[in-house]
Amino acid sequence: MLIRQKFDLIFEKKRNWFSLYYYCGTKFPKQEYARLASKLSSMSQNECEGLIEIIVDAEDGKYYEEFFALDADAASDNDEIHIVPPNIIIDKSVTISFSDMKKLLQEWMSFRNR
Repeated sequence: MLIRQKFDLIFEKKRNWFSLYYYCGTKFPKQEYARLASKLSSMSQNECEGLIEIIVDAEDGKYYEEFFALDADAASDNDEIHIVPPNIIIDKSVTISFSDMKKLLQEWMSFRNR
């Protein structure tokens, strides 16, 4: 089973008039993982890799930043990724284990790179 299925997420490649872009959404509207989908859609490759590095540092007992900030152009004041071992808390409402978050980020990056 793909990790995105556990969270009822869909990955899509879309095209508008100007470009190709990648979208992460939820299978069901008003679903609790919509915030997670929104975060993934707005994260760059570098941000995904950076968050994985922070998770690994936290798992290894090394220093890590408690909050992960998205690129200022893609984020809003309501965006929050809080690192609270052994979990990630998104926008104070969605809690995901380190293991699941790493797998989800890797799956998202793999989807975008194919």
